[in-house]
This record gives sequence, C-alpha cells and structure tokens, in this order.
Amino acid sequence: MQRLATAICQLSASPPHPSDKYDGWIEQADFLEFLRANARHDEFVLYASTRHTFIHAVTVPRKALDPVDTSDLLQWSCNPYSSWGFSYVASEDGTLTNASISPPLDSSGSKTLSQGEQLIFARDFEGRLETEGRKYIELSQKFAHLHDLHHVPHRRAYCRFDAHGDVDEIVKIELIDNSQLDHGGTVVTIHRDVLDDHLAMSDSAVIVMFDSTRFPPEGFGGWGNHTEDHFDLPEEKLFYYMGKLSRHASFVRGIQVVECRQPPEQVWQMQSGMGAEKQYATYIAWDWKNRVVEEISCDPSGLGNYFVPSDLPFGTTPAFFRPDVLTKYKSDSEKYRLTDRSINCRAAWSLQSYDINEASQVHTYLIYLSRLPYSEQIYWKSYNEAPKAGLSKRAIATDFEGRFDWPGDALTKLRVTLRDLTEGKAAWWKLRASDLMDRLHYPVTNATDEWANALLVLDQIVVEGLEHSYFKAKLSAMKQTIDPKWNSITILEKVLKAAGVDDVETAVIVKPLRELRSLRTKMKGHAAGRKATEIRDTLIAQHGNLNNHFRTLVEQCEEALRSLQEMVAKGTV
Repeated sequence: MQRLATAICQLSASPPHPSDKYDGWIEQADFLEFLRANARHDEFVLYASTRHTFIHAVTVPRKALDPVDTSDLLQWSCNPYSSWGFSYVASEDGTLTNASISPPLDSSGSKTLSQGEQLIFARDFEGRLETEGRKYIELSQKFAHLHDLHHVPHRRAYCRFDAHGDVDEIVKIELIDNSQLDHGGTVVTIHRDVLDDHLAMSDSAVIVMFDSTRFPPEGFGGWGNHTEDHFDLPEEKLFYYMGKLSRHASFVRGIQVVECRQPPEQVWQMQSGMGAEKQYATYIAWDWKNRVVEEISCDPSGLGNYFVPSDLPFGTTPAFFRPDVLTKYKSDSEKYRLTDRSINCRAAWSLQSYDINEASQVHTYLIYLSRLPYSEQIYWKSYNEAPKAGLSKRAIATDFEGRFDWPGDALTKLRVTLRDLTEGKAAWWKLRASDLMDRLHYPVTNATDEWANALLVLDQIVVEGLEHSYFKAKLSAMKQTIDPKWNSITILEKVLKAAGVDDVETAVIVKPLRELRSLRTKMKGHAAGRKATEIRDTLIAQHGNLNNHFRTLVEQCEEALRSLQEMVAKGTV
C-alpha cells in the first residue's frame, strides 16, 4: 500500500524545472505506464484522488462490454461521491407523477457504466469527530458481505482473517497529508486476488476511469486552444484522449478495462473448496489396529473406519508429540483458544481433540490432524515422536468408552467455581480481565518460564480478584484496627480470625493464596536469581516436577475460593 501511495505522490508531484524534463513530464508516459502496471500487480488501486491525478474503478457486467463502446465510456462523469438518491418525475403543471430510487451510477454519463456497481463510496459528514475526519471511505456493503470484510478503524482498512487466523488487510485506505503532497489526497487499494474472485463470481470486469492533468503551478490560464488526440489501444484495453497546450500543459482522460486474471472456472473451483488438491503430512503413529508404530499419512483416503473391513489404520490412530507443541497456542490467547481438550484458531481451523498422557506427551488422532491446514500439519510434525506411553485414561474413557462422567481435574473445578462467582456477581471477588480464563492452563513442559507464566495468570485471577474494599469494610464493621499497608490476603486473614474461623480453616484459605502471591512476586515480579532457583529446586524435590506443583496449588486455590464462597453464603464473612 505504501508503495502505491508513494507512486501516486510521484505522479502528482510538482513539475520538474529543467525544460527537457518538463517536456517529458507533460507527455505523461509515467502515468500511462502506472495504469498498465496497476492492471498486473497484486495490489490494485481502486481509487486515487490528488490535485493532479484521479482514478476510479467500478465493476461492469462483461456482457455490457461485448463489444466495448469506447465512445460511450469516454463520456463518463462520476466519482465515488456518487451515491444512491431519489428521482422524481413531474408533469407540466408541476405535479409529481412518479418517484424512484436512483442507483449510484445512474447519472454517470455512460449507458455502459450505468449497468455497473460502485465498489467504494466517499462520504462527507460534519457531525463526525475532528479526530475521525469529516470525509471518509465506505466499502460497498454487498462487496463487504460477500468477501467477509469488516472495517477496522485503527488499521484504516477492511479486513478479514486469513487461513492461518491472522488479520488480512484486503481493502486499504491511505490518507496522504499535505506534508507528503500539496493539497493531500486519498488512495484506496484492494488485494487483486479478492477482486478477481469477485469478477469471476459476478461475471464482471473493472472499468477504470482516469484523469491526469499536468500544468505549471503558476502562470496557467486555462486550456485555451489546446490540441487533442484520441488513442485506442484494444490490445491493452486502454482508451483515452490526450490534450496538450503547446509545451505548457497536458491532460489525459480515458478508461481502462481490467478483467479477471484467471479463468472463471478455476476461481469457481477454489471458491467451492474443490480447487487445489489438499496436502497431507505423515506422522509417527501408533496403529493400534495393526499393532505397529510406523510413519502414516493423515490423508483420510488412506484411513479406515469401523464399518468397512480393510487393512487400513483407523482414523482414530493416535500420533504423539512433545509437550512444547502447545507453547505457540498458549502464548497467543488473542488468536488461539486453547481448552483442556481442543484448540481453535479464530475463523480458520480447529483441532477437535487432544490430550496429554502419563509421559507428558500430547496426543491426537490422524483424522483430526488431516483437517488442519498443511502448514499447521507441518508444525505438528516438527514435534512428532514415538509414543512413550499409551493414551491418557481420560481419552480412553471419553473417546472410546463413551463415558461422559469423567471427573474434572482441579483446573476444571476452579473454572466452575470462578464461573459461579462471576455469574452470581459475588461482591468479594471479581474477574479483572475477560481473557484471563482463556489464558489459564497447566504448564506442560519442564520450562521454568512456562511455569512462572502460569503462576502469573493464576495469581491475576485468584489473588488480584479479591475485592480489597469488601474485606476492608467487613473488618471495619467488626471494629477491628486496619493498617493501611495490609494487602487483601492479610485483611482476609484478619476477617477470618475476627469471625471466629479456626486456625486450620483459615490456613486452608490463606496459605495457598499467600504462597501463590509469593511465588508470583519472586518468579515474575523480579529478576530471577539464586533465591528463585533455590525455590524452584525445592518445589521440584517436593512434587517431582513443576507441573505437579502447579496442579497441587490450583487444587488448593480452588478449595480456598470454594470455602470462602460457602462462608460468605452463610454470613460468616
């Protein structure tokens, strides 16, 4: 986009001073070459408006261009400010006899163009905020809906998600300010492949209307007795006339026909999902049907099922992966939604099921891997390894035995408790950010950073969720002295003791919260040093690994919140 905006600025720049370059400048060869290049490039200019350059592209049915009526098209007189309107018919005595709605190109000056559709609309409203600008660009609602495009103001673009779940800026709007070009300007571009899709599916072509004027900034008194030549270049589908005023000034005004670069049938196939043949990766997998571990393709055509006898491995043949295969998904909660059993990439793909076995290996089935984009299949393949243990007990129970009564683990129970508190609008706890729950996961590797990040999220949910003002008000109502330096956990502990809760119950609630806050502070709040290493080593010695410690801490925090919930319900605190 920046490249095209720069090119438009160059086309609209002030004239060169040496006379030999000035003569070449008013010949406008660079402008005509820009039009030719624009028809070839992957980024296509739909609209450009500066002091010297005007480009406006609309779509027209192909049947209206058979043949191309150049004399009609060269009469064009419209711009993106053309819009829908009301049309009235009155009799000679002034009585209205008919009223109708007029489409944007109804008064375009061309019968051919009047059959077309405008893709962008320039709007002007003084009621907009000064920071927004009174002038703005809208995309045709029909075009936006067909191609799933959405306006994203901070990007100045109409966007959608690509096959990888990343934001793709399809139609971009560049506002050129006065520092870049005298009088500023606007440039709107579109991805050419999306435009081609639209042309093929609507059986249309693009008509580019253009007008380029070049004259000296001072001493120009109008076109007077200029000469004018017409140019028809059917092989380039470029038709224009050029006016010149001696060696002083020139203008080029015309139309260009731009068609879909691919055969419509090819676009139809791609749009229907029947285009290019899908690729499938191979994985080291446990073919439990044939009792062998070997490299197997996830291509569904090479996988069997339970209903048709064959020697093919089942679609439920599991492949196993190193646990850090999940790291990418855990580190970007905005793009990926990771649950205990599934992974979803926004508007792009999903892995229906996975689990973790006793050897901390992530496992899923070949049939589910086959539904991922090929690039994602290759990503998983890079973590693929031979099984070190079988499937998890949970996967066997839910996926093969059809049992749905599998008891939830500590993290699942914690989420249930937190959801109850949120839905019940608890006065003593609040979820501080809506995305925290999606970021709360068990660490699955032995990496200290992953464990520390998990502690951070758990602390942000559990400890930071405590409403300091609630417990402070409770303690104050109990006529207890309050030290302004006390944090929420300390005040909570004072409330419990003042309410007569015994030391054992108080410890059940306060101890895990205090441990969590301490670990979060030492492992994430400050640079890790010898003390942090000693803490980590001690916890590994006690629990076997950091994953086990985190699971234990989650279980304790869940019990603490549930106990508090019961005490609040009873009016104890």
